[in-house]
Amino acid sequence: TGSYISVYKFVKHQRRALSSSEINRLTIVSISVVWLLTAVYFLGLWVFLFDRISREVLIDMVAVQPLPLLGATVLMVTITLVSARIGIWIFNRLLTPK
Repeated sequence: TGSYISVYKFVKHQRRALSSSEINRLTIVSISVVWLLTAVYFLGLWVFLFDRISREVLIDMVAVQPLPLLGATVLMVTITLVSARIGIWIFNRLLTPK
């Protein structure tokens, strides 16, 4: 949805399709914003929802086995980048003015 809206607004105002560098910049910025909001959300959960014991348990879990968490985070960011790039590219092709 975000890919469609951003490409549609660009094509509507500029009367042209996005270039490859614009697609890359839009992808990086949009993913950065999404992950920044996700980090704020998890920080809010950490501060307002978890009590001291839950925080200690989570910290101990991460300290014992950090690689699964790191691997999952890298995988989520990669999948998000790839899907956003593909979505922006597809909508750019579909909405290109003739």
